[in-house]
Amino acid sequence: MQGAFTVKTEAFEGPLDLLLSLVEERKMLVSDVSLAKVADSFLGYITAAGSFPVGEAAQFIVVAATLLLIKS
Repeated sequence: MQGAFTVKTEAFEGPLDLLLSLVEERKMLVSDVSLAKVADSFLGYITAAGSFPVGEAAQFIVVAATLLLIKS
């Protein structure tokens, strides 16, 4: 299996939980990040993983849902 999932966008590159922290602390605008691109990237990551990373998928869902709530 490959390394941990890392978000790579024009505005941010790093771990998903760091992205959430920066948005929550208002050090980064959630509107600067395309959540659709982050989701597509994660889907590519789990496809390439070869096996379904249940723990990482659960963490992704929590963080993505929180970002979506903030964005709404």
